[in-house]
Amino acid sequence: MAGNATSVERIVEEYLKLHRYDGLLHPRGECGCKMKDLMPCGIPHPECQPGYEGPDPTGEADFIVYPSTVDVKMAKMEVAKQKRQKEKA
Repeated sequence: MAGNATSVERIVEEYLKLHRYDGLLHPRGECGCKMKDLMPCGIPHPECQPGYEGPDPTGEADFIVYPSTVDVKMAKMEVAKQKRQKEKA
């Protein structure tokens, strides 16, 4: 029976795919991970939530996983605004 067991990581991955999420995020902003590098910490944190990948307006990270698509749109708007400001300067 153990040979047919499904890992928690696999269950989470399937759920994310089914509901069209891009990855996981920690609600206190401590971390986020994309589907292709799911749970690099090695363990699923009980507080992690599904989310959507978007840009980091601060430029400090390659990406941020946001809790909603609205948050992703807001981040994209902020990045575009910053780009326009740099072009004007």
